[in-house]
Amino acid sequence: MKYFRFTKVVTDVTTLNIIIPVGVETVYYTDTLVGVDIPDSVPFLALQHEECNVTEKTFVEVEEELKSCRMYKDIDEIVKRKIHEKYSLEDEIKMLKLDKESTEYQEYDGYVQSCRAYGRNMKIAKGLRQNGES
Repeated sequence: MKYFRFTKVVTDVTTLNIIIPVGVETVYYTDTLVGVDIPDSVPFLALQHEECNVTEKTFVEVEEELKSCRMYKDIDEIVKRKIHEKYSLEDEIKMLKLDKESTEYQEYDGYVQSCRAYGRNMKIAKGLRQNGES
């Protein structure tokens, strides 16, 4: 995923926006930040309206903004809901008091880790985090 910052330009007669080629997977994180699944930025940048100030950003440059975007928070909520489909808040408090070696705790922890992995993989697929990030 490559990240691009842009400005939407609205005038009395036209609206200029970032240009996304047909068939290219794209994720709009905010009104001014987009992730585009392309191998090379040069041809993509050549398509853009100069007035939109489209600039490529690195993951590190946009990481904090990605973590605060709606999609990131929605995925976190999905993970919480998956956990709570099986374990209530009261159950989770109970689990925290158990011996970490107990079968019951191990089953709980395994389920929570699988839910977290599900969310992590969703974030990676949407360009919200990079593979190998903890």
